[in-house]
Amino acid sequence: MPGSSRTTKARISGSRCRARRPFNTINSVLRAACDGHGLALVPERLARPHLDAGGLQTCLDAFCPSFPGFHLYYPSRQRSSSAFEAVLEALREKA
Repeated sequence: MPGSSRTTKARISGSRCRARRPFNTINSVLRAACDGHGLALVPERLARPHLDAGGLQTCLDAFCPSFPGFHLYYPSRQRSSSAFEAVLEALREKA
């Protein structure tokens, strides 16, 4: 929880971890991991430049399956809201 001062304890493969690092943004989490402060769960697209440069390495790969991406499903093109049409148009422009 952002802003929490609660101490977190975890056991992974027999090692004990104690952490007291509250962050408010994913970029702060990534920067802390790059600076060697511990593990970070961040989207691969954000971590990829650091992984390629050797500043970060992956761990617990069995628990991080990849997937081809998100898909948009809508049952009918009739009577769609103007808000939905705006989102759909923005996604089409990005692609």
